[in-house]
Amino acid sequence: MELQQLREFCAVADEGTISAAARRLSITQPPLSLKMKQLEEEIGTPLFLRGARKVELTDAGRLLYERAQAILSLAENTGRELQDRAQGNTGTLRLGVVSSAVDVAVARWLSPFSGLHPGIHYEITESNTYHLIELLSDNLIDLAFVRTPFRPSAHLMSRPLTSEPILAAGAASFFGVSERSGAISPAALAGLPLICYRRWKDLLDQFFRREGISPDYFCLCDDARTAVSLAQAGLGVAIVPASADTQGLVTKKISGPLAESEIVILYRKGGYQPTPVSLMLSFLQPFFSS
Repeated sequence: MELQQLREFCAVADEGTISAAARRLSITQPPLSLKMKQLEEEIGTPLFLRGARKVELTDAGRLLYERAQAILSLAENTGRELQDRAQGNTGTLRLGVVSSAVDVAVARWLSPFSGLHPGIHYEITESNTYHLIELLSDNLIDLAFVRTPFRPSAHLMSRPLTSEPILAAGAASFFGVSERSGAISPAALAGLPLICYRRWKDLLDQFFRREGISPDYFCLCDDARTAVSLAQAGLGVAIVPASADTQGLVTKKISGPLAESEIVILYRKGGYQPTPVSLMLSFLQPFFSS
């Protein structure tokens, strides 16, 4: 049994059909069908239940699939570890960063870390928190700088790095005379057309509910840049973290117990950590807040 056989077997199991797996592997269907039959003969038991439209795993097939995933993961990690040893303190760090945290992450962490480890290169994916969590879970990135709140995952470790106020940002015309200095009251904020992150809505709902107020949500979106862009177009007041680029807008702190936004680092639990990942986590450790 070879690693390539296991990769092909897992592809068939994942895709549900030989033809779809063959397309994924960039091979033709007949040789792949033959290889699966040969694998079953080698093991001595059926691995698939072959239906008219799709194949399903037998009990033995499910057991092999679980073992194959572990074996392939171990092989991949071993290869990366050997490359790390050959490269020393070099290699590539695959980072995910939410757009509203890019400036903070670069200034506070990436720039000084790069100065300490100039041999490390970077692949940076900029996206929203939940997409980055998916990429991290699928081992497509190594670390992710994201913002709270988000649903915790049993497979990921989360360590808070810093927090900052949540601001209301909009054109001056949205703020009354009494609101142009100091903080904006919840009642005044609720009467404005609000632009906010979709995943912050529950947080804001709780905040306004405690005040006995119903807010006016003009737009829900998934990115700080989108919220700010809409506010800069004069369409409403964006609810964004303090580090967001709100050039040209009036920004106001919100009075009352509205929670701050935390930037956290996410990484996978257990398993081998490539040298660039270990070095970054060691560098970040003094920033970890309890």
